[in-house]
Amino acid sequence: MQSRASTEYRYEKLTWPEINDAVELRKVCIVPCGSVEQHALHLPLDTDIVCPTEIARGAGRLAPRGFPKSNKFGSPF
Repeated sequence: MQSRASTEYRYEKLTWPEINDAVELRKVCIVPCGSVEQHALHLPLDTDIVCPTEIARGAGRLAPRGFPKSNKFGSPF
C-alpha cells in the first residue's frame, strides 16, 4: 500500500508514520513565517501569517511533486 505522503503536501493532514515516509521521500517542508500584531482598525491580527501561509500553499500545489506544509506554531507572548 502506497503512503499518502507521496501525494499529500500538507503535513497537518499526515499521520506520524506518513510524515516519516515524507522524510524518506525527501519531501521539502516550507515554513511560512509571520507575526501576530495589530494592524490599525481595519485588518485582523493574523495578517502577517495568513499571507505567507497562502503563498506556501500555492507553492505546494504548483510543485511537481508537492511540498508538505508546516503547521502554525509560536508563543502568544
